Amino acid sequence: MTIKTFDVVDLVSLVAGQREWDLSFDSGPYGDTREIIYSRTNRFGIDLEITVELDFAERIERSEFRREGKWYERHCVMPDYTVADVHIGTLNLFKR
Repeated sequence: MTIKTFDVVDLVSLVAGQREWDLSFDSGPYGDTREIIYSRTNRFGIDLEITVELDFAERIERSEFRREGKWYERHCVMPDYTVADVHIGTLNLFKR
């Protein structure tokens, strides 16, 4: 049996690429946090954007989905929403 592991940022990039999202901005892994923005235009000509913020350990702290610059959906850690929930919610944003 072969086991493959991914860094979270690599997994997000892989899913974004498979769903034809373009990397618009990456602040890089040099600070305490990292911000990555993906964007694309849907078939109706509407601009879509996903922002992913990672902490120093490269876990997703928060993700946001924007449509024409307006915020529509956000995932972040809360008492009843775990880090794993945030990761799954973030990957699901790319299905739009």
